[in-house]
Amino acid sequence: MEIKEYTILNFKGMNGSEQYNYDVLQLNDDLYFCGTTPEDGIIAKSGMDFVSHFAPNKTEKYVEYLKKHFDENGRWRNLEACACCGRQISRPTPNDSNLCYLCREGFMGKEPLVGHSETAEILGWDKRKVSTYLQRAKKKDWPDGMFPKPIQWLASGPIWFRNQIIIYRDAQK
Repeated sequence: MEIKEYTILNFKGMNGSEQYNYDVLQLNDDLYFCGTTPEDGIIAKSGMDFVSHFAPNKTEKYVEYLKKHFDENGRWRNLEACACCGRQISRPTPNDSNLCYLCREGFMGKEPLVGHSETAEILGWDKRKVSTYLQRAKKKDWPDGMFPKPIQWLASGPIWFRNQIIIYRDAQK
């Protein structure tokens, strides 16, 4: 699929006796927007069957979203691996969670958790160095690549998915 354009087409429909307007997105000559999926990106079909309908006042904002987050082949931009399961995810902004939807909502739950001591052991650091890096990253609002943001803070301290720490360690080499 090649997206050549995002043309907004306006249509009129009937809901009982009431007329209403809706928009459809045309992506190229005979390809129309149907939706998106986390795995495949943009879904488009030839012809007007099963196309997505938009409220006219929302269509332009949605086109901006599509242009920002999808390339000309309809694939997600800014893909990276979920810190828990490794599934490919899109991160529209740097402060978004680095977890896929399933892990963020707790459906996976198979990834081991680690605390302060385990993090130090994985990184080959002492616990004071982990504390220092953690505080620096927290002060700077968790910039990418600095130090992984804990998934939760407990009374005993921060916890991470083990894979978050391993990914960080491997990126530092």
